[in-house]
Formats: sequence, C-alpha cells, structure tokens
Amino acid sequence: MKKKILIAAGGSGGHLFPAQAVAQELESDAEILFGGHGLEGPFFHKKFPFESIQASPFSLKRPLRFVLGTLRGFFQSLLLLRRFAPDVVVGFGSYHTFPLLLAALVLRKKILLFEANAILGKVNRFFAPFAEKVAVQFPLGLKNQEIVSLLPWGKKKQRASREEAYAYFGLEPGRKTILVFGGSQGALFLNEAIPQALESLSRDDLQVIHCTGKGRVVHTGNDAQVGFLASVKAVDKLLEQGEGCISSILPSSSSNNLSSFDLDKKPTFASFPVYKKIPAVIKEFETRMDLAYLIADLVICRSGASTIGEIIRYQKKALLIPFPFSADDHQVENGRFFTENSVGSLLLLQGFATQEVLRESILHLLDNQYVAINFKSLERKPFSRMIRESVGLPNKYHLIGVGGIGMSALARILLQRGAFVQGSDKTETELTAALVGEGVRLNEKEMRGSQVVYSSGIGESHLERLFAKEHQIPLFHRSELLDQLIGKQLPLLIAGTHGKTTTTALLSTVLLEAKLDPSFAVGGIVQALQTNGYSGSGRYFVAEADESDGSFLRTPAFGAIVTNCEEEHMDYWKTKDLLLGGFRQFFAQAKSEDHLFWCKEDENLVSLAPRGFSYGFQSSSDLLISSWEQDKEGVLFSFSFQGRSFEAIRLPLFGRHNVLNGSAVFGLALTLELPEEAIRRAFLSFRGVKRRTEKKGERDGVVYFDDYGHHPTEIQVTLAAIRKKGEGKRLVVVFQPHRFSRTRDLWNSFVGSFAEADLLVMTDIYGASEVPIEGVSAEKLAKEIQVKTGRQVIFSKRELLEETLALILQPGDLCLTLGAGDVTYVAERMLERGRRQ
Repeated sequence: MKKKILIAAGGSGGHLFPAQAVAQELESDAEILFGGHGLEGPFFHKKFPFESIQASPFSLKRPLRFVLGTLRGFFQSLLLLRRFAPDVVVGFGSYHTFPLLLAALVLRKKILLFEANAILGKVNRFFAPFAEKVAVQFPLGLKNQEIVSLLPWGKKKQRASREEAYAYFGLEPGRKTILVFGGSQGALFLNEAIPQALESLSRDDLQVIHCTGKGRVVHTGNDAQVGFLASVKAVDKLLEQGEGCISSILPSSSSNNLSSFDLDKKPTFASFPVYKKIPAVIKEFETRMDLAYLIADLVICRSGASTIGEIIRYQKKALLIPFPFSADDHQVENGRFFTENSVGSLLLLQGFATQEVLRESILHLLDNQYVAINFKSLERKPFSRMIRESVGLPNKYHLIGVGGIGMSALARILLQRGAFVQGSDKTETELTAALVGEGVRLNEKEMRGSQVVYSSGIGESHLERLFAKEHQIPLFHRSELLDQLIGKQLPLLIAGTHGKTTTTALLSTVLLEAKLDPSFAVGGIVQALQTNGYSGSGRYFVAEADESDGSFLRTPAFGAIVTNCEEEHMDYWKTKDLLLGGFRQFFAQAKSEDHLFWCKEDENLVSLAPRGFSYGFQSSSDLLISSWEQDKEGVLFSFSFQGRSFEAIRLPLFGRHNVLNGSAVFGLALTLELPEEAIRRAFLSFRGVKRRTEKKGERDGVVYFDDYGHHPTEIQVTLAAIRKKGEGKRLVVVFQPHRFSRTRDLWNSFVGSFAEADLLVMTDIYGASEVPIEGVSAEKLAKEIQVKTGRQVIFSKRELLEETLALILQPGDLCLTLGAGDVTYVAERMLERGRRQ
C-alpha cells in the first residue's frame, strides 16, 4: 500500500513551484494530494489532484474576515484529513496553508515544513516548533532544521548546448552576455536603472537578455525614490552587525564610508527600455531560463530563494539587488548568505544603487574572471528524500568510491530521481565537491538501511564491504545498479578497449540535440553539459559497457557501438580466447541487429564476424569512410551508408580515431531515424570530454593539453593527433603510468608508444588501489625507453614534477600531460605558477 502525502500549498510561484517539483519526485512511490488556497491559479500544474481550502490573510483592518475565513478553512481541513488520512502533511508556507496545518496539529498528524528563504515566514514561524523537521535552504539555527539542496525548482528541462542557447536568443557567441530580470514584483527598478547603467559603460563587447516582467516592456513611471528610501532601513539592520558586512554590499573599489552617500538625493533613471548601443533581447517572460543562464557571463537580479538556487546551480557571477519591500527583508538575508559563501559576486542594496555605483559594480564583475561558490560545509539533501525518510520509503544508496568518474555518474542519476545518496571516497576532489553541492553526503559512516554499491576496484576485503556483509546490508555491483537505472529504457551501449567515453558523450549529445531527452552515464565530464550523468524522460539510455571486469555482459544492449578489442585487463580475462568470447557474447545478446555497429579496422573484431554493420576505411565496410582530413577546426570526413552519401561532416575533435568514432555515432543515429540536420548540429556543437585532449590554457608561450590516455594504443593515437595539430612545434609529453599491474603487463608496448614525442618526461606510477610490484617502476621504464629508442627521456619524482617542467619548457612548446592519475592537475598548476610569476 502506497504512503499518503498531503501537500499544503498555495499563493505565489515561490511556494507552488517547489511543492510541485517535490510532488513530481514522489509520485511514483506515494499517493499525492494537494490542499490549500489558490491552487486553481495559473502556477499550479493540474497533473495532481487538489482540494481547495478557504484561507484569509491576517489583517488588523479586517480581523473578522480573517477569523471567519480561517475557521471555515479549519473545518474543511479536518474533514479532508480524516478522509484522506495522510502519513504526513507537508507545508510550503504562506497564509494559504494555515488552516490545513492547524488541523494537522489538532489531529496530531506528522508535519514537515519547507522554508525557501533565509528568514522564516509567519506561517512557518508559527508551526516550526510543532514540526518533525523544517527543511531549509539557508541555515536558520532551528533545532529541527534539515538543510536541503539549493537547486531551482520546477519541471526539468532538456539539456542544451551553448550554441543552441545563442541561436534561441539570436545572440552572438563572441560577446559577453548579461542576463537581467527582477521577478514578478521587483522588476520595475531594474527595468529603469540597468539599461542606463549598461549603456554608460561605452563597451562594444556586450549583449543583454532582459526579462521585464509582464506588462512592463514600456514604462514611464519612476519609483526609484521609494525603493531608495526603503533600502536605507535594510542597511541600518546590517550596520548593527558590524562594519564587516559592508564590503559584501559595495564593490571592493568603492568607499566603505556610508556617509559619502547623500541619502536625501533623489536618484532618477531614464524610462525603459533604453538599449540603443547594446544588442538586447527584451521579453516580458522567458520560459527557457535554463538557456539564458547557460550563456550568461553576468546575472543582475533580485535575491529571491529560487533565484539564488539557480545561480548556484549554474555557477554564475551575480550582482544581487534585493527587493526592498520583501517581507522581513528576507531578500537581503538571502543575498548576504550567498555572497558570504561565494567569490565573484556582489550584494548591492537598492538605496545605494546610483548610476555611478551600478556602473562600477558591473565593470568590477565583468573584469573578474574568477567565480567560486562554496557550500561544501553544509550537508544537503533533496527535500523529497527527507519526506521519504519521514514516511519510511526505502530509497537510500551508499556508493563506495563515489568520487570515481563512473560511480559519480550513477550518483547523479540517483539524485535526479529523488534518491538519498551517500558515499565514501578516500580523496576529496573537484568532483566530490560538486557531488556534495548536489546533495551527496560524503564519507557517511552509517550504512544501515542503504543499498551498498561497489565497483570491481573495491575488493572483498574492503572495510565497508565487510561491514555490509556482516550486517546483512544489501550489496550490489556497480553494473547491477546501472542495470536497475536503465529499467525500461532502451540501452544504447558503447563497448571497446578504447574510445568508449568520447563515443558515449557524442551519442548522448546527438540524442539531446534531437530532443529525445535520453538518460546517460559517461566515463568523463561532457564539456558542453558539465556533467557525466543525467536522468532523462526519453526512451533511450546511453552508457559505457565496461569489459574490464566482464560486467558489460550484465545488460543486453538494444543498440551498440563496439570500437575495438585489444588484449587489456588480462588479470580478469586470463586468455585472449576468453576475452574474445566475452565480446562474442556481447554481440550475440544485443537485441537489435539494425542498431549494432562495430569497427572493421580492428582485427580481433573482424575475427568474430559479428552481426550488425561494420564501419571503417576498408572497402568492404558497410559504413565506408571515403575521405577525411584534419585542420585547426578538427576533422572533416565523408562516408557512404545504405546507398546514401554523407559529405563534409565536421567534428571539432582531432585524429583518425575520432573519425571512426564519429562515423559510428552518425550511422547509429541514422538507424534510429534521427534527422541528418540534427546530427550535424550536434557534431558541430560537441566540445569533447574533459581529459580527452583537453586544452587547459596557454602561459608564457607554452600551450598545455591534458589527456586521460594510459594504454599504449591510446597514447599513440593521441600523440599522432596532437602532432598533426601542433604544426611543427616541440611536443613535450609528461606521462604518469597508471597501476603497477598495467605497467608490468604492457611494459614492452609502452617502449614504442612515444615515437611522436620530441621530449618525454616520466613520473612515478599512480598506483590507484594497488600496492607496488617489485621491479616495476616508472624510472626503470624511462631508462629502458631511452636505451631502446634513443629518445630523450627525463624522469622526475612526482613531488618535483612542476619544478622540473619549469626548467624544461620553452616558449612555443606544446605540453601534453598523459595518464589516469593526478598528473591531470599539473597543467593547472603550471598555468597558476605562470600567473604568480
């Protein structure tokens, strides 16, 4: 029997949107009923059943109306609660919910509250002492508070590329984009003040997206004086808490002496709109704010709770100008909390927003390239998870090694599906910090009540696996969880020794461009999407199929691409025959031969004579690549398939191997009946995957690239692509071998893998979870490469690597860091080193 959840909501979108979003996350596992006042309004999604309850706002002028309206709503609520018998009543604030929450209190029903702002609203303030938990987005110091994720609420939008966003608004990619909006109540001041401030900057590199609010595209009035004087009261409150807060209100280059402002001066602003020199898109209301945030270089807005959440999610710089008439000055408090936990944003009270200060603030933010938002200190969870825990819905996961690139993708999908996700990892990285910000609890000790998930790299002797086994906690392999997440979606799997991540990311990008909203789990961060895991509502699930431990056989593919098959991971497969047998089974269990592609350039795959379509440069290939070339923009290739020719396909990646990957994705997309135009657009917008020949930056004439490659074949194709792109520049390769066992097993292959490097710098083996193997060291391998190939090889201890490179690198060099370990941080440190010098 499903649990019953009564959601008390009403009023504005600030209350209804989060209520609606939580209901969407819980509807598959619980029976949802909305109750409250104003649910028939335009904000409410009619998908959920609701019952209207009478409610009246408190008013000293009309107290009788308040009393009679509340009493009527109270008795309506009693009847509703007895009939529906909810397991919990969840209140989202505003006077619209007061009668329902009062009836729940009288009947001793479990109460949960949600407060979006940094100050409790009147209704939540009244009921907070009686609630089991109060979910807060900003710490309020309540004994029963639980901090939930600062994320935008509302229906999930399909992911899009920056190119799509620019095209949607008709703006130019080369300009700095400023997003301006003020919400339903606070737009008027921004409509009048910001256009004049931006126009006065005299810059020709700007463009604007300005959302004015309904009915305010043209306005001739002026309420600046009212807003100015109201904000002075908010400043007084801040001054009582000390001078330290002033630096977060005014630009750092401005005077902190408040007496320098003339409080009697009446600011005047020109009528809106006044964009004459700056290209501007002006709208009353924008439904695709996700696209606006995607391309915004600076956001100028109020500081409502949902707005703060959106800025945090999209990691944007912001000039926050709190609405001066918000109840209890909660927008000021919201903005203070945000600016105290971020770098690169400013809080400016409307009373001090003169043209001079606005202009100086905007210039300061435009020229500040650094943005850092740190909410790591606050352990957060989705509100839906808190409700699940309250009513006993089992949906809790503990992921061992959650910071791994594969496991983190699954963690993100679980979070997006409303699960309670915690995990452990011995190293805190940029990725684990991002997961914590999204709601994962890191290094949580308590695993009881969870489903514990591990990967093949976590042995049976791992303490957490032993604990789970001893306490009979369910244990699942990572591939089992992936199979569960795929569920009824059709799996499009990418298998092969090399190229899986780029191919998976490219196929996911194509399906997104075609508006199919797929789920995907990628073994790398997709640059354009800034994520490696996503839960879509479409029919396809795109994922890498890992052959390293045989787990690629757990989930039969609907469609698949197999890029190659080399003798790697032989500690698992033992013999070549067993390895080939695994790939043979993968082909055999694929459900659709019409959506199965394999590379004919690979001799091992050819020997299997698999079903489906072959692709490659061989004349007998079903998908025949007829030509290809590489220039500064990437690769350009043509192919023929099923009697049709596809000419001049542009993909902004480098190397022959990416021509193969791209042709396979294009072919599979065609068999899925995707429009050719959508496939080409996706290819053009594809920006690759982090750590796949990723350009990190340039400093002192040295261009730095980073790549995940750690297998001899990967190294060879990557160096060939970089060499061709480098146009004669000296190529300095910094290689960190990965795992002692792989270094031992592929020792001879590594010796001949660096032919394209002008100078090879090797550093210590990154052992990952392995212990050292006697006789296996990077220093020994470096000496053997130099002796056998005659190439110049330098060995450097890892802790001295940056110092070594500082002595070696010269203006005009290309420096490529290679490896699956912490060598990835070298380029960033070298770039930072150059900035300091």
